[in-house]
Amino acid sequence: MWGPTDYITFLILTPFLLVTLSVLIALLLIWLFFKNHARSIQRFVLKNVFSDIFKEEQKADGSGETVFLLKGIDLAADKETLSKTLNGFSLSLVMLAYVVGTMFWQLLLLEVSHSCDENDTTRVCFARIAGKVGPHDSVNCSSPAVQNGTIPVVCYKLVVDFGVATGASYGAFKLFLFAFNVVTSGILMVKTTRVLKGIQWSTMIVLILVSVLMLLIASNVIHVSIDFKSDIWVLSIQIILVVSSTSFLVLYLPWKELIRPNPNENNDGGEQDIAEISPILS
Repeated sequence: MWGPTDYITFLILTPFLLVTLSVLIALLLIWLFFKNHARSIQRFVLKNVFSDIFKEEQKADGSGETVFLLKGIDLAADKETLSKTLNGFSLSLVMLAYVVGTMFWQLLLLEVSHSCDENDTTRVCFARIAGKVGPHDSVNCSSPAVQNGTIPVVCYKLVVDFGVATGASYGAFKLFLFAFNVVTSGILMVKTTRVLKGIQWSTMIVLILVSVLMLLIASNVIHVSIDFKSDIWVLSIQIILVVSSTSFLVLYLPWKELIRPNPNENNDGGEQDIAEISPILS
């Protein structure tokens, strides 16, 4: 019979390894056979995945050339900005693939609950002990401490549920794409470096606080009584990755070169317009 460590390894490491292997194989194939078209492939993937953010359109001058746009901004005006923007969204997409992969994998093969039924022999239950990562000791579901909730538990049942796994994973992925779209649109409304820096510092603080909180919950230092349909440790990793991928976009992308200035805006205290810089804005 599996122990708690086996379940945690099965839930987390397997999809991580599969996604990592898939990405590495894709990169190797591109490098071996499509090296000269790597950037075009990257643009093709991003414009189809982030279709509300990236567009590829023909120039209006009738030359037949195409432009690659981020929310209407021509990225081709600056190769460094284009490269950094595409790489930033590509890495965030890989992080989201890890999140969706772990979600799909768990919902496909495991049913997780946080209540212990002594008459249900199809589940294997473990106690959650403060300061320990993941479930620890197997429990007797008939014991009073388990029945009255004094000892928090997590139970696993092996299942195969392709419908639920596919539906939930696809829904979560679409929600993440919507969040990326909102974040991108919101930051592009910023006009000054002061506001941009404030957003980036706030994002960094939120990332740290959320990561610490989820790690404390995963290690059972903080007990959450909500009956998640997921293993707490897996859920914590997923939330940290979602926040990290969004934060990565906010902190990594060359927003100064992307943001359009408001020519009628007066800056207080000599605050510089973000737009001072950019050939993209000309």
